[in-house]
Amino acid sequence: MSGFLTAVISVAVILGFMILIHEFGHYAAAKLLGVRVEVFSIGFGRRLLGFRHGETDYRIAAIPLGGYVKMSGENPMDDRTGDPGEFMSHPRWHRFLIAIAGPAMNIMLAVVLLAGIYMVHYEYPPYKDQAAVIGYVKADTPAAKIGAQRGDRISQIDGVQDPTWDDVEVKELLSANQPLSYTIQRDGQKIQGTIVPAAVTADNAGSAGWYADEPVILGSLEPNMPAQKIGLKSGDKVLTLDGQPVPSIKAMIDRLQQTKSKPVHLDVERNGQTLSFDVTPVLAD
Repeated sequence: MSGFLTAVISVAVILGFMILIHEFGHYAAAKLLGVRVEVFSIGFGRRLLGFRHGETDYRIAAIPLGGYVKMSGENPMDDRTGDPGEFMSHPRWHRFLIAIAGPAMNIMLAVVLLAGIYMVHYEYPPYKDQAAVIGYVKADTPAAKIGAQRGDRISQIDGVQDPTWDDVEVKELLSANQPLSYTIQRDGQKIQGTIVPAAVTADNAGSAGWYADEPVILGSLEPNMPAQKIGLKSGDKVLTLDGQPVPSIKAMIDRLQQTKSKPVHLDVERNGQTLSFDVTPVLAD
């Protein structure tokens, strides 16, 4: 219940802020173009407090969800006095600019927030910029069917020479059920052919079934689940599962799907030390 209440409050606050920014766009454009703004309100309903500056009453209202702007003569059904400060007294292009200023502010807010988030914190898997050396091949996938092996280097994919994993993933993602030429380097030999990525989502995202070496490092652990109960910790690096190396999270998931609820043995690295754990997986809710 507390989680639901938190979600409701969060949505209300975010939606209210977006509406406020939207209305500020209308307000700023109206002021700039000489339209008289009678009220700029944060929230709706009864006025709680505020102040008047010039022609505008700046107020905080009882229901703090968003806000609104009231301009003189904005209702076309009202009688027009011809006052140059009225909304309907302005030319159409003025009214158009005032109308689109609200959505424009929402777009600008989205751009600024996204840019700010990426400037402060942007997680980008290091393997994406590395040479496309195969770390794991999923069984019964296009990559397995062409005989791709761990350690093979993809030196060409659909005309892209010496691709990174980012190049390879983009090509296969956009090429579901479409043939892609490839060249693989193995022990000094070139292996050339065509691979057809399979559609793996409802949106027809393609996947060939080959994956990079990507260390499996534990993030947050769910409370009262086996991993937390046996003493695994956030930051542990999974080295092996039942004695087999774990080159990627895809490989680990595939093996756990095979073992199902049978006990497995994990070797993990923590602070430079190798620790061993036996754990019995359970189905998550």
